[in-house]
Amino acid sequence: MHKKLLLSASIAFTVIFSSCDKNNPEPEVKLEVPATYDFARNSATSVDYSGQTQRQNMMKEIATYLSTATTGAVLNSTKLINMYENTNAPFTDATLNAATSKKLSDKTSASAAHVAHQGTTITWFKSILTDAAAASTSTSPAGPNQAGVIQVQGGTSKYLVSEKGVEYTQLFQKALMGACFMDQAVNNYLSDAKLINNDNVESGKNYTTMEHSWDEAYGYFTKVNDLKFEGTQDRGYWGGYFYGLEATNQIASKTYEAFRTGRAAIVAKNYAERDKQRAIIRQNFETVCMTKALHYLGESKKKIDAGNFASAFHELSEGLGFIYSLQYAPSAKISAAKATEWMNLLTSGDGFWAGDITTKIATVKTQLANLYSVDPSKDY
Repeated sequence: MHKKLLLSASIAFTVIFSSCDKNNPEPEVKLEVPATYDFARNSATSVDYSGQTQRQNMMKEIATYLSTATTGAVLNSTKLINMYENTNAPFTDATLNAATSKKLSDKTSASAAHVAHQGTTITWFKSILTDAAAASTSTSPAGPNQAGVIQVQGGTSKYLVSEKGVEYTQLFQKALMGACFMDQAVNNYLSDAKLINNDNVESGKNYTTMEHSWDEAYGYFTKVNDLKFEGTQDRGYWGGYFYGLEATNQIASKTYEAFRTGRAAIVAKNYAERDKQRAIIRQNFETVCMTKALHYLGESKKKIDAGNFASAFHELSEGLGFIYSLQYAPSAKISAAKATEWMNLLTSGDGFWAGDITTKIATVKTQLANLYSVDPSKDY
């Protein structure tokens, strides 16, 4: 017979019973996965990833402040560091300030796999911010060995870049997407050490420890419960890039399904299914990071060849950040040393201004593609 057991307002599973013959297998459990990331207990939501949304909003405010340098503002380095460390109430959005206890710095390179070099990593991110503040004082346009603002030829967009041509805003965001958001999602919250204690609801909360850890990983995938595939919904940092590849390989919807299925499996205490979905999520984060690194390398080379240097530097800076982020991918295929080697090659000499920069881009793109066994000549 079939017997349906309701576990919450949002999810159920069906247990199919066999006869009592000792040779029959264990009961088969079929999950019924909700259409959106909504799970409840006692008629109230059991989902909470507010801290992850707050940190994404913090990074967005930092990026917004950095961008004011393109209109002539001189950046305050102390304010930038305060925003990164969430001290001295630096945010325009008062809900993000220190009372929340959330900050970007303490979650940077904080997983067990990467915490050994957390100190040097935090120092590196701070250096991007202080260098950006120094560059914002320049009264000369950007050029070789000259930090400053560069304007898109024939357009209105402007970018604050280093003397190597690296755009501070893009490098900071894309690198921190890996060192904080991806590292926390795939290496911390989806780790065996975090996916524990699923028998009891936490004191004063409406979720188990395991449910909450899974939700926090989901919070770095997107800022919204329902990952809509139309409109202009703010899906957050990684969610936006997953969504951007949706037409190519449906990776956003597949990852969204994996998060929902894995959460349903946790409710049902089906840990084999949970682990299957966890593997999909981890792989997809790495695939998106690798694909975007290859994309921005390829696009920047095309634009340099066409003489569109400001646009090229903007995209190459994004590529540089995704290359950096690959060291936090779960496979550990790209080491910190390898990511640094590629970044150093691209910024050597005159950096992006160098006459041989397209050759360097092609070298890095080929090496990266070969490590992932994909076609280096393809447009991504």
